[in-house]
Amino acid sequence: MSSQRRQTVPKGFLKPAKPKFDVKAMSTRQLQDHWRRNANVLVTAPNSPNATLMSRLQSEQKAIEARLLELVGVQEIQVMMQSMSVADGSNMEGPSSRAYIAPEESSTVSVKRRIIAGFSQSEETMYKNGSTTTTALGLQEAMDIESKAHQAEREKIQKERERGRKVMPSSSDALTYQEREERIWAFMNYKPTDSDLEDEDEDDEDDDPATWFDDDQDDGVKGQNIVDPDMPDDLAELIRVDHSRVPGYYPSSYS
Repeated sequence: MSSQRRQTVPKGFLKPAKPKFDVKAMSTRQLQDHWRRNANVLVTAPNSPNATLMSRLQSEQKAIEARLLELVGVQEIQVMMQSMSVADGSNMEGPSSRAYIAPEESSTVSVKRRIIAGFSQSEETMYKNGSTTTTALGLQEAMDIESKAHQAEREKIQKERERGRKVMPSSSDALTYQEREERIWAFMNYKPTDSDLEDEDEDDEDDDPATWFDDDQDDGVKGQNIVDPDMPDDLAELIRVDHSRVPGYYPSSYS
């Protein structure tokens, strides 16, 4: 019967891939159903020779529990696990309840569970007895959580700095303090040699781009020197003109 129910792949076609297990894409109900199916397999076959399958199921259980912790909280997970244990058998002390060993949880998750459990117990006590006493997190546990968070933040910053140094190393990493001071001192005390001054000509103004378009001619015509006319008052003592020989000139006495 199993060979008849098994679907064979026609010749020339590829075998369809198995659906990928994605925890984030599953809803709360799907996560709970998947967790129950895996728990049934782990309970019914705790000593299965297929170690790969068992390890994969245990890893899936851890991922599902972590995802459910984010979505619904600790109380829903505890209710789901208790209902699973009750469904396995009426006797809680039976072999079915002892067959499955829950995987070890991280310290952060356990602390969160204790905080939520203590908060729920304090609420019940407050409603029953009218008391406002609440359970608080221990000082040592709070210090441990804070130190771990601080250490993780420091490691993250250190990794970012190392990544930045690999991409673009700074000058302080390439040179020591003494080498950098020596280079600065040599640059400030540098003096040109005779060979550096051979090609320099102080009278050559063509090297200055600012003087390329200067025009010292006021008439706008290049290449011509302008001669200003002499004033008559300046030449009166040097040149004397005989007005009698000038045609058309009449002395003022005849007027």
